[in-house]
Amino acid sequence: MGSDELVTVGRIVGPHGVKGTLKLQPLTDYPDRFREMSQLQVYSKEGNFICSLSVRNVRTLESKGYLIIDTDEINDRDSAEALRGALIKIPESEKHALSEGEYWVDDIIGLKVVNSETGEELGHVINVLDVGENDVYEVRSTDGKEKHIPAVSQFIKKIDLDNKTIEVEIIEGLFD
Repeated sequence: MGSDELVTVGRIVGPHGVKGTLKLQPLTDYPDRFREMSQLQVYSKEGNFICSLSVRNVRTLESKGYLIIDTDEINDRDSAEALRGALIKIPESEKHALSEGEYWVDDIIGLKVVNSETGEELGHVINVLDVGENDVYEVRSTDGKEKHIPAVSQFIKKIDLDNKTIEVEIIEGLFD
């Protein structure tokens, strides 16, 4: 893996049944990636490597959006329970390619938000909320308050990853 940064693509939410099957919440726009993976690299919430698991079978629990994963190494409920909250990570180089104008959540969080007309700094993106048809950027304003900006072209004028900024057009009521 070398110096390749790791990105989180899933979280183990607990056991499924009594035979060590894992219930996993995909944290990716490409949950089908798990069907192609032969190994899961498991990390603690703090980022420490825990173990590598060999994937035997992947099913979808449609009603909840979870994946049900059988591995060679985990064979009982207690072992599966011990991994609750653990994260599945991959090297950044294995992320799917995005189309023009698409961004990874990891790329957006932390960007400085500036007024597109004045250049005034408004705050920093602290989270990206998936609220349906489009995302919403959660911004901590310079006065410490949390604001929400819909991630649509009406408000988002330019995302510049090189300069780590998002230029937004402020309309009345958006940042009050």
